[in-house]
Amino acid sequence: MDFLEIIVGAIALLVAARAFTLQKYEIRKNGRISALVHSSNLIQQKIEYHGKIIDDMKVKGKSHQEWKGHTHRINDQFRPLKGKIDAELLELMAKHDGISLADEIKSTLKISS
Repeated sequence: MDFLEIIVGAIALLVAARAFTLQKYEIRKNGRISALVHSSNLIQQKIEYHGKIIDDMKVKGKSHQEWKGHTHRINDQFRPLKGKIDAELLELMAKHDGISLADEIKSTLKISS
């Protein structure tokens, strides 16, 4: 009887260790997804902020020379970075959460990997 109790205890310990490992993995994955979503939102806010600056400068009659730096920053820095972040987020979600339409979403949104 003591031998059976030891075997049951060992199996319970293995199950608990596996559950702990899976839980740790899930926490890391969710943290990474959360960080990517937050980063994407921050970049989007920057795009909107610089877009508003451009609109305000246009309304005030400023020349293209004066606001083109903001346009270049949006198009050359922020949008490509946001695309990369969104692509990584979609890949992570497709890999771990079973989203089967990730490639279709990328092509529809014109996101390159």
